[in-house]
Amino acid sequence: QFIGKTDGLYYIDSTGRATLLVPAMPTESTNGTNLLADSSGNIWYPARSGLYRYDPTSGAIDDVSPGRGQPDRSGIIGQKSALAHYRAWTYCAVYDGTDTYIMVGRRREEGEAGYGPYLWHGALVKITGDKVTAMHVSSIVSPPRLWLGLKSGDLKYIILPDNGDNPLLCSTYRYATSGTIDFPDDDFGIS
Repeated sequence: QFIGKTDGLYYIDSTGRATLLVPAMPTESTNGTNLLADSSGNIWYPARSGLYRYDPTSGAIDDVSPGRGQPDRSGIIGQKSALAHYRAWTYCAVYDGTDTYIMVGRRREEGEAGYGPYLWHGALVKITGDKVTAMHVSSIVSPPRLWLGLKSGDLKYIILPDNGDNPLLCSTYRYATSGTIDFPDDDFGIS
């Protein structure tokens, strides 16, 4: 069993002995909140200092924080307040104390340019003036939805593509008619 505590991610063996898995970090009241187990069996531990992925098969612990290892030019930093996983994608809510940004990332392919084991795209959406405290993907409806539970008590959702990972191939996908975008350092040459 895995337990997220305020000072790290622990594995509890059959004797009840606890072993710390992630590197030592400062204790924060929000560390370990909304721990996630993905479809591959990895355990995701959100902390103020970063986002860590533990692979129980290999024992590897990776820092997969959005923006880790890059010069921070986007300004999207803060508490990782909620996580969800769907297909090959991980969704991470980053709360900066005022607003929440929903980041979307995936495992970096071998030989793919960039920093670290995970590639994060710029914010998928910004929730102004509220904190996302829970996320869940539901594919009961078509197209699937990423549901967002907010601290204010509101519930919102984002429609995800139902025809593969490319929203341009999804006939039911809707787009915002206005907005802003922050490009991370991994921009694939887009200017």
